[in-house]
Amino acid sequence: MEAFFDAAVEKVTGLAAVVVSTESGQIIMSSSSYSAFAASSSFESNSGISSEVGGGDEGGSGGSGEISSALLYFAANQLSKLKLGKLRSVTARYGKGGYLVHVNVLPLVVTFFGDADLDVALVQTMVPDLMEALRPLQDKVAADSQQDAAIA
Repeated sequence: MEAFFDAAVEKVTGLAAVVVSTESGQIIMSSSSYSAFAASSSFESNSGISSEVGGGDEGGSGGSGEISSALLYFAANQLSKLKLGKLRSVTARYGKGGYLVHVNVLPLVVTFFGDADLDVALVQTMVPDLMEALRPLQDKVAADSQQDAAIA
């Protein structure tokens, strides 16, 4: 899967990194470029999110990916109250021209981080293939969440 994300970063103009996380924000996997992107001064100046918030590494806690994916979960929950249908994705501009494209693959959230040149339309055309590729992971995380709920 990481190879898919790395290829996307190479192919899509302006795409800097891709992260897959749970709806609560725990990072499961990312493109190889994510760590460098999250630590970069351009990310901090564009987003207003300091890399000191947390490591943002896979399996770690804190960090911009964790913050942003958790926000999508809460936004999706609120927007569902408008009864306009299921929220599939959210695109946000932040800071000095950065983009976040969140794709809702519950219980997963995929976040594409890009700069001002990000081809958002091309990212959106990748979503059906992405959803299909993530189906096994999506099923596993959902099953694990159900087991955890049954134990609690």
